[in-house]
Amino acid sequence: MLIGELLWEFVCVAVIISVALSVVLLRARFTNYKDPIPPRLWIRFSLVLFVLCIIGLVEGSILSPYGFGWFVLAMGVTLCVAARVLPRFMRLDR
Repeated sequence: MLIGELLWEFVCVAVIISVALSVVLLRARFTNYKDPIPPRLWIRFSLVLFVLCIIGLVEGSILSPYGFGWFVLAMGVTLCVAARVLPRFMRLDR
């Protein structure tokens, strides 16, 4: 059981790092914005990613006895709410 948990944590960390790197690479490739990325943006992005991972973990734990369909439905609702709320949260002009 311990090996499975360690493997799970390794995969989660690898996914988080790959997503962060892909955001940086896509931003560098498709924009002409050459200034460094502000630390506030990194902190906000990390916080959003962490919160969404925790919400997904809780939803998966709670809804796993009810089947995969309920989990997909709950994640869909969560992502719709996140898509409406996060653009206001990620603004840097504040």
